[in-house]
Amino acid sequence: MIKKIIQISDLHVRKNTNRYEEYKEQFDKFLNQAKEICENYSYGEVRTVICGDIFHDKIITSNEQKVFISSFLKELDNFCVTIVYSGNHDILESNFDRMGSIYPLFNMINFKNTFYIDLINDYKSGFFVDDNIVWVLYSIFDNFKRPNIEEMRLEEKNKNKIFAGLFHGPIVGSSSDMGFQMENGISPEIFNGCDVVLAGDIHKYQTIKYNNIDIVYPSSLIQQNYGENVSGHGYVVWDINGNKITHTHHQIENDYGFYKFKISSVEDIENNKEQIINR
Repeated sequence: MIKKIIQISDLHVRKNTNRYEEYKEQFDKFLNQAKEICENYSYGEVRTVICGDIFHDKIITSNEQKVFISSFLKELDNFCVTIVYSGNHDILESNFDRMGSIYPLFNMINFKNTFYIDLINDYKSGFFVDDNIVWVLYSIFDNFKRPNIEEMRLEEKNKNKIFAGLFHGPIVGSSSDMGFQMENGISPEIFNGCDVVLAGDIHKYQTIKYNNIDIVYPSSLIQQNYGENVSGHGYVVWDINGNKITHTHHQIENDYGFYKFKISSVEDIENNKEQIINR
């Protein structure tokens, strides 16, 4: 029985290697913290879910990038069952005939217990039954089509399972670190029937509540640019107790950062009175 879910999203590993030292440090911190969580449970009792945008540059990749990402996934695979699905930066949305960036990893590497559920579902929205959880995939390849949750719930074997939505995209009502609130995007109505939704795409940690459904963005794992706050980046841990599921956010401290300062005069610098405005 699954008792814990570790949710991460929006890794955005780039094809150039400029930030790989920072990324290696942050990935190692995450892996160590995830290992500590898993040590208290049997192997099959924890899932890690990566909610899209593992890659950054869509289908333009580099050898260093592929090795970097595959090493991270293989390390996760050693101690935790992992669920992966695509985000908009992992594919070329204008041409689905072009192969996405995640598929080659699964074509070349024999993962023990890491599942690319877009591939499993033939790049369609649908379900992935996993012990006491039914993963409900709103696939970006299928224009986020809503699966028939009501029909799936009628099956006897699924009656006491948790239905967890998997989605990567903007949801109306979500907001960014810059304070921009999404007026365009997917309506949360499509998640009716889910118990919770694990979402990716918006890089700010937040919970959108809709019809008693917690829709959670875990934040980007690492600050991406000056448009994001320095703090608040990390992952979410879901605790499952019977049919009850709750979550907490865990920040990963980072020795690097993109800092924005408010400086009114040279004297501010001389007197150490600069103000960080994206803390």
